[in-house]
Amino acid sequence: MVFKKGNPGCPCCPCPCYYFEGSGKDSLGNKRLTESGTLYSTTSSQGSQSARFTGSSYFQREKHSCFSPYGHTTWTISFDMKIVTEPDLPQSQAMGLVTRGAWDGDPPAGTMSGEWAIIYEHQETGNTVYFILKTDSTTNVLHGLALNASSGTGTSAFNTISWTIGTGTASKVVANGTEYTNNYVGSLVYGNDDLYVGNNTDGLKLGEGSGEILIDNLCFSVT
Repeated sequence: MVFKKGNPGCPCCPCPCYYFEGSGKDSLGNKRLTESGTLYSTTSSQGSQSARFTGSSYFQREKHSCFSPYGHTTWTISFDMKIVTEPDLPQSQAMGLVTRGAWDGDPPAGTMSGEWAIIYEHQETGNTVYFILKTDSTTNVLHGLALNASSGTGTSAFNTISWTIGTGTASKVVANGTEYTNNYVGSLVYGNDDLYVGNNTDGLKLGEGSGEILIDNLCFSVT
C-alpha cells in the first residue's frame, strides 16, 4: 500500500469521485463501488448519466480513510442530488443518501450507529435532508436543509451539496450556494462501517414509497 507524501492517512490519493457512468467505477478508472440492483438515469449533473434510486437499489464500499473525517485536518464530501418525485407521505423512517452509519428514527430525533450519515426524509414542510456526525460523546445532528422537488438550481436542476468537517469542531454545509455552519460536540472517532449510497440500513432505501431520486458527482477530499 503506497501513501502520498504529506497525506499519510489516504492510501489512494487523490480521494475518489464517483460519476455513476456504469460499473461502479471511480474517477481513477477503478471499480470501487459494489452495485446492488442499481439503476441509472440520463438526467445528470456531470457526464452522461446519474444513479437513479426508486426504493430498491444501492451502492456499497468497504471502509476507507478517505470516507472519514478522522485523522484529517479537513474532510469534505460533495455530491449532486435531484428529487424527481417525492416519496409518499406519511414517511416515518429516514432514507440514506450517503452514509457510514445507520439512523433509526424520525429526524432530528433518533439514534445512530456508525460514524456519519446524510439522510433524507420527505416532509410536507420543513427540513428533509440532515447531516449527522457521531463522536465519542454524542450524536450530533448538525444541519437540516429543506430540499424538495423544486429546490435544485444546478445543472439539470440538481441540488449541489458539500459538507466539510474542518479544524477544531467546525462543520460547514454549502447547498445551492448558501453556507450553513455549526460546531460538533465531542471528539471524532473512526468507524468500522461500510460506505452506502442510497441505503439507510436501519431505515429505508432511497426512494422507497413511489419516490425517484438521482445522485451524481459524489466526491471525497481530505487535507
